[in-house]
Amino acid sequence: MSKAQVDHHHEEGIALTNTQQDRDALEYDDEEEVEDIVDSFEEEGWLTRCLHPFVNVIVLLHYHWIYNRLQFVLGSIATVMILLLVTGVVEKLDGPKNSLDGLFANHRDAHIRNIPYWTTINSKLDLKRDMIDHWCLDGSNNNCECADPFIPEAKFMDENWRKAAKLNHKAVKKAVQNKFEVKYSHMDEEQKDETTHEYAEERTKSTFRTLDVLFLGSSNTEARTGREIGVEKDDLKGIKSTFETQFQTNSSDYTGMALGIAGDTAVNLLWRIIHGGEVHPDMDPKVYWVSIGINDLIAAQCSEEVTLVGIINVVEELKIRKPNAFIVINSILPVHTGKDVLESNGKALGHWRSLSNINGVLHSFAKNTKKVKFFDGSKVFAKVDDGNLCVRGELYADNFHLNRKGQKMWGKAQIDFLHDLIQTPQEETENTEADMSNSRYYDDPLADDV
Repeated sequence: MSKAQVDHHHEEGIALTNTQQDRDALEYDDEEEVEDIVDSFEEEGWLTRCLHPFVNVIVLLHYHWIYNRLQFVLGSIATVMILLLVTGVVEKLDGPKNSLDGLFANHRDAHIRNIPYWTTINSKLDLKRDMIDHWCLDGSNNNCECADPFIPEAKFMDENWRKAAKLNHKAVKKAVQNKFEVKYSHMDEEQKDETTHEYAEERTKSTFRTLDVLFLGSSNTEARTGREIGVEKDDLKGIKSTFETQFQTNSSDYTGMALGIAGDTAVNLLWRIIHGGEVHPDMDPKVYWVSIGINDLIAAQCSEEVTLVGIINVVEELKIRKPNAFIVINSILPVHTGKDVLESNGKALGHWRSLSNINGVLHSFAKNTKKVKFFDGSKVFAKVDDGNLCVRGELYADNFHLNRKGQKMWGKAQIDFLHDLIQTPQEETENTEADMSNSRYYDDPLADDV
């Protein structure tokens, strides 16, 4: 090897050595810098450390805004639209504007799967858990607070609910002990002209009659007692007075008592029937009127199928306990949302799709079941306007609750329904007397000889 080659290799070795030393020095400096950053970061407070990611994001956004403004704007718009589409907000904006209608807007595929199958149900034996396709209104099984419709459930943790249940039980016990107390109504015009002590005493006297109808339900039923979850409300006094006039005076065609608790679902009512003493063995009204289901569907977000099973279970329990009584299923009333078109061109819209499905199956169930009747409340609380079926909003105090006018209309329709179902006490007396006069057991054997 020549001297020149040796010198060349020597220079390359020195260069390599210097490069490795520089690299080691750089790594050493980087490690020291990282350690310094970590040390300084640890010395900062937790709030400062938490703000670092946000500061980095702001710096990054500012950079793109300055140097890539067009791409930044287009990217932001695309990101927002994707988020809206994923969350379904765009569909809601294009569809129902009301929040309650929006609640049902995404449930097009979550309705009853096989309505003809459900319409064949005519007893509790036909109800099984495996017939429930999905438990929640959105079509899932986990995105709702829906209780098992086969198991009665009480709200023991709610103090007001316990109070309301006790008040209902107390009212039943009083009715059993004294039959049913009714007040004499106002006198006719001739009697009003009388000022004798006897008439004044008559006006305040009470009497007792057999209970004709027991109303079981949730908030609209409890409102008839002037209470909301056991608490008396001033704004419900008018409704209480209306109910007393229609069902609790001596001149009422039928005597009735209301047992409701606001917010109750079907399983809560089922508990009240089985364990709460509201259906007493010694109290035998001719009719049990059931108004339940709206809280299952909207508050608990139960599917239509679960809501149906809950209502039918209540009816079946009443049939077992009171086989001689009529049971009336009140349809679930339409919701007053502000945008109150229920049907347009024969197509159910918004919440009415679910309610009309449920009511239709309940109607079929009542037709197939002995001593069970269906009361269609839509005939009272809906009207046809410009070819569309619409809610009568003037009968509602809010989305779900009837005002005094609505309660009066409801009571009048119920009385008319009862006229077709059972006889008034006066009609029963007249028919009994007629039967007795026509009976061979009361014929005078000597009549022909006189």
